[in-house]
Amino acid sequence: MKCTKTIEAEVASQFRRSHHQSLTRFDLLSQLYRIGDDWVAIGELASKLMASGGNITGLLDRMVADDLIERRANPRDRRSFQVRTTKKGRDTFKEMTNNHAQWIEDALNEFSQKDKEQLIKLLVRVRRAFEPNTLI
Repeated sequence: MKCTKTIEAEVASQFRRSHHQSLTRFDLLSQLYRIGDDWVAIGELASKLMASGGNITGLLDRMVADDLIERRANPRDRRSFQVRTTKKGRDTFKEMTNNHAQWIEDALNEFSQKDKEQLIKLLVRVRRAFEPNTLI
């Protein structure tokens, strides 16, 4: 648990310093990036983030203001809204992802390739133990 929190705190700090974005924003952009250019209901997005729609409303408002996402009324149900990434949001996510990969590579630089491969195998096993339906 301590290891996870330490890594998460460092990644969050890197995102703030390098991109002026939070880890939560990265997670949200990640979910939207997987969906592509399609619109997604806020409730569905909240479910993917394991949050309530009400909990992410303020976050979405700020991300709309920063032109990372756009929001519209759901054409099939005017009581709900949908969101998707903007070009700026997709570009920001790609840049954050590339930097994140480099940070991980740098952090694991003192590990041999064999150790890295073993670590990945072990982490996959740990993940599967906690998420039995995970394919990775």
